Amino acid sequence: MHMIVQVDLAKKLVRFLFKVFDQDIKFRIIIALAKREALTLRELARNVGISPKNLYKYLAELNDKGIITYIEVSPRIKVYTLSRDYEWLKDLIKNVHQES
Repeated sequence: MHMIVQVDLAKKLVRFLFKVFDQDIKFRIIIALAKREALTLRELARNVGISPKNLYKYLAELNDKGIITYIEVSPRIKVYTLSRDYEWLKDLIKNVHQES
C-alpha cells in the first residue's frame, strides 16, 4: 500500500512539473530525451521547438551539470541522451504518459 502511494505521488509530481515548466527549454530537452533513447541535435531541436543554433547553450549547460551526455558518431554529428544517473526518468515519464 505504501509503495502505491509513493508511485501516485511521483506521478502527480511529474504532472505538476509538466504544467509549471512546459515552456522551459531545459525541461523540454530532458522530457524529449526521457521519451527516446537518444536524439541528434536536429531531432532535439524539432522536439523542443527551437533552432539547433539556439539549442547548443542549453545542451552545454545540461551536459556540464551531468544531466545529459553525448556521443560523437561523426565529426559533425553528436547523439544526446540522458546520463545514467537520470535514466530512471524514462520509466517515470513513460508511466505518466501511458495514463494520460
